[in-house]
Amino acid sequence: MATEGPWGIADTSDGAWIVDESGDIITGTTERLSDANFIAHAREDVLNLLEHVSKQKTEIEQLRNEMLDTIGYVMGVMEENRQVDKYLDRVIDMLMGALYNDE
Repeated sequence: MATEGPWGIADTSDGAWIVDESGDIITGTTERLSDANFIAHAREDVLNLLEHVSKQKTEIEQLRNEMLDTIGYVMGVMEENRQVDKYLDRVIDMLMGALYNDE
């Protein structure tokens, strides 16, 4: 487990040290301050990213369930339409039969 955060930077003439909240050194120096900033922020950024990914997975699952519900609804409507079409075909057949039987 990594040292608790947030991490900070101690910028010295020897380089930039990554330190914990109490100023204790976590890791060695970097020559570039930008690298030290990246490392220091990684402790919190990774946790934030994992939380974001978890939320995205939850949202994807919710959207998937909504899509499955919608597909089920559409399939039900399509079946109802097939039943209505069959009924209308029978009505048309009866009307056509009645029309031509009267001649």
